[in-house]
Amino acid sequence: MQILFEDQDLMVIHKPSGLSSESGTARHPSAEKEALELYSQKVLGDGGGMRMKISPYLRAVHRLDRASSGVLVLAKSKTMLTEMMNQFERREVNKTYRAVVQKAPPAASGILTHFLKRDETGKKALVFNRAVPDTQPCESEYIVLEKNDEYALLEIRPRTGRFHQIRAQLAHIGCPIVGDVLYGGKLWREHEIKLHAQRLTFFHPRSHAPMDIEAPWENDEFLSRKKVAPAAEKKVSIKKEAPEAVEQKNEKKVAGTAEKKAKPKKVAPEAVQKAVAEKAPAVVKKETPAKTASKAAKKIAPKKEVPEAVLTEMPEVVAPEPKKKLAPKKAEPDAAKKASPKTVKPKPIKA
Repeated sequence: MQILFEDQDLMVIHKPSGLSSESGTARHPSAEKEALELYSQKVLGDGGGMRMKISPYLRAVHRLDRASSGVLVLAKSKTMLTEMMNQFERREVNKTYRAVVQKAPPAASGILTHFLKRDETGKKALVFNRAVPDTQPCESEYIVLEKNDEYALLEIRPRTGRFHQIRAQLAHIGCPIVGDVLYGGKLWREHEIKLHAQRLTFFHPRSHAPMDIEAPWENDEFLSRKKVAPAAEKKVSIKKEAPEAVEQKNEKKVAGTAEKKAKPKKVAPEAVQKAVAEKAPAVVKKETPAKTASKAAKKIAPKKEVPEAVLTEMPEVVAPEPKKKLAPKKAEPDAAKKASPKTVKPKPIKA
């Protein structure tokens, strides 16, 4: 048994499954009795047992079902016991439970409102959707934290504290707690169900300081399987295939695409010739390595520079002026030269 908190007024323990909260006439062990033994040993170890004529006082403030586990508060005096019980009656204590159910509720979160009463034996709760004689109203708020194909992890916050309230309400909506055979669940372990009082918040009875006590809980045994994200609507589950099957499918797809690409399209002969003529790549002559090397050398070889001394000695070259072209004389024929008479100027006559 683990002690979660302890001072001069209170002891808060983590009650395991299979122990009753209070010691009574039943022969099975109780958390109250075992906690008292631990407390007595501690008092005797401190040397206070020599002065004590009676055993120390230690009583459970509230109850947890024998098959459940979680936070349990015990008081070390009657005054503290009364103060803590008043807080429970005034509903100033906030309780948070965790439960693994065999089937997830239809909604991801909600509030369960029913009417409850005990059966004739007094060992089981009966749930009704409407008020009937001798029933009491009960409310529980829940949230789906995780779920898989078979189980779901719920966080539950009861707003009332009726007998077997959480167990009976969840079974009534078709989501019995794992191991809760009394309410239709499958047998898991003897005197143990998957219901856990994980967290309890209240005010310290003496200092009135806020207290927040939490008990750890593991659920890997049920929820380590295929997990599905909680949602209000049902989602289609995707089947996981083996790696070999996936590889075979991928190979078939690749082969199919290769066959499709390899099949030639049927085209008319004329159209084929035109397409070939248009798409035919230009023929490039391949050069020998020697030719390519010589071309590269020519391109890369630097130009030879003439020394300055040579440039100064070289005479200036003057371009010759172009000669004027003379128009050719027209040659007269010989006959014309002979036939043409000589012109004789007339002498003036004297009067």
